[in-house]
Amino acid sequence: MASGKNLSGILGVVVAIVVSGFVIGLMFSTNVFSENTLNEWKTDTFCSYNAKSNTTPEYSNCIKLSNVIMVYSSKNFVFVSTKDAEFGSVSLYVIDMQDKNLIDNKFIYDKEVTPIVKYKNIISLSGNPTAMCADGNLFAYGTSNYDFALFDGSTRVMAKNLGRKIASCDINKGNAAACVGNSVYVMDALGDVRWNKEVKGCRNVKILNNNVFVVADDGFFVFSAEGAEIFSKDIKIKDMSGTDKVAVASSNGIYTYDENSKNLNKIITDEAIAGIAGLNKAIAYVTQITFRVVGYNKSVVYEYIMKPDEYILSMSGNKNHVAVLTSVTDPDMIIAEVTDGGLSSVKKLTPDDVNNKAKFYNVKDGMLIVAFPDNIIEFKNFAGISASELIAKGEKILSDITGIGATYEDIIQIDNLLKEMKKELNEGNYEKVSEIAKNLKTKETAIGNSYILEEKKQTDNLLEMASEKGMMLTTGTKLRYDNAMEKMHAGNYKGAISDFKGVRTETEQFVRDKIQVVLEDAEKRKAALEKFAVSTANIAKLAKEINSEKDYVDAFTLLDDVKELEGLTKERIKELFDDAEKAKEEAIKPWLMFGADVREIKDKIQEAQIAECEKDYEKTVKTLSAATKEAKDYDVISKAQDVCVIAIVVGIIVLIVLFIRRPKIKEE
Repeated sequence: MASGKNLSGILGVVVAIVVSGFVIGLMFSTNVFSENTLNEWKTDTFCSYNAKSNTTPEYSNCIKLSNVIMVYSSKNFVFVSTKDAEFGSVSLYVIDMQDKNLIDNKFIYDKEVTPIVKYKNIISLSGNPTAMCADGNLFAYGTSNYDFALFDGSTRVMAKNLGRKIASCDINKGNAAACVGNSVYVMDALGDVRWNKEVKGCRNVKILNNNVFVVADDGFFVFSAEGAEIFSKDIKIKDMSGTDKVAVASSNGIYTYDENSKNLNKIITDEAIAGIAGLNKAIAYVTQITFRVVGYNKSVVYEYIMKPDEYILSMSGNKNHVAVLTSVTDPDMIIAEVTDGGLSSVKKLTPDDVNNKAKFYNVKDGMLIVAFPDNIIEFKNFAGISASELIAKGEKILSDITGIGATYEDIIQIDNLLKEMKKELNEGNYEKVSEIAKNLKTKETAIGNSYILEEKKQTDNLLEMASEKGMMLTTGTKLRYDNAMEKMHAGNYKGAISDFKGVRTETEQFVRDKIQVVLEDAEKRKAALEKFAVSTANIAKLAKEINSEKDYVDAFTLLDDVKELEGLTKERIKELFDDAEKAKEEAIKPWLMFGADVREIKDKIQEAQIAECEKDYEKTVKTLSAATKEAKDYDVISKAQDVCVIAIVVGIIVLIVLFIRRPKIKEE
């Protein structure tokens, strides 16, 4: 745990202490624990207890946990250290996190009954806790009276009074290290001391990457697993932490230890750093007003800056999670999840979430435990919470797969994996849940993609047919298709399928609307030109099916019939216009002397042109036919007029000839 020191009196850095059958011999000889110090695992109920009642705690069939003075957590355990208000004795309660699927729980001691849990309690420890550390089933506990004990989860490995202050401890892969006075001790899992080194004022110790890292008053030291000094530097260290590599905070910034060069590399320059937490491929740190997560490449992954007159109290974290406690109620605490140096999620807790300001808290191995003033203790197993969320996602996947019309076989595959995940969750195998979830996601992707491709194929076929018929789709339809493609590439099969279906629906409606217009046009042509009655009847025959969305693809075939009808109509209309124009010209052209007055005929031809533009084919045909007939009638009249004139002229000529040739009468 990394804490912001000198920030509002919150408990400083609560660090690890490790020991494994430990410290032994020499100065460590007094056993301060009775043989019954470590009780067997119990499953009693933590519940309320009234100190004024006639029933004492040991006979109340429940456990009284009051005056919590320290909390700690690890992958397998939650540790709650209490001090009895009446008798002053210090107890450590160890809750088995693998029991009864404890994931996101709250215990309110001395107020109400809480769930039955599996726990142990260690009694008769004198003094307040000064250090605690854990790894797997190994955990250790040290007190202000120099008492120290190491446990392997079910058996006490050792319990000794070390005679000096236990400042820090750490346990890693069966090895333990502890800062005791001016020395650092490294032990094996049985508590046997492997080696020790003298350092002035040993303050913090950490085991990582087969090395032992020590922060002391006289500098920073790195030792090999065998005790050889690898590196040392005379530098004042404020804090030390690390998940995949060790980081230290000094007065001028943050350094990481490079295993290859065996040296410190500065990655952050900031003189106001108050505490750090080493995460996977990233460093989290706080100043009084700033919380940052920075990757090893110096990029800022996340940043939160407090408002004026607000400040950060402390920070704790390792691996993928870090928690920051603030001086205000909104947010009261910030919890960030970082995976491989990238931010996964951030949750800001408010008073509704945590009720009041935390007294103590700790984040380790994906576990957050918080103690509040009213003896409320909350803990969150992030792996368990994540597993629960994966179950919820699995439920949604099953619903989505069912919703897209997947086959029974596909649905059963997903359902079986989901049932397997639930089984592992109930047994506390959270990593197994994650593994199965990956397999489920793979299955989902394969199934989803197969349905996406089928939907895309149907959609593309429809669009291709529409394009071949010269149908230009709307901008909205094209945009929906592009969205479907983006979702397909992003693996959002449900959204992609929905959009592809939407494209088809819109296209089908577009086609139906187009065909409806064509049908209406065909009916107009039919009424005008009985020659095309058969073609229009064939088109009208499928109109009902097209509009009921059962046979919309046949609409494209109908378009061919309509195009033929359009061609025939245009051809016939052109013939009628040609006939009318020809008749008009014949009427205008004089046979001998006179031509017809065709102004009315011109008006009719113009009227027919307007009717054609309005697709009133019946009026077009009637008007042109009338214009042609009238032009021909005018032509006959003009010719008759010419005949009459000729007849008159001939008559006059005959009369003149007859007059000239008449016999002369002799005068008497």
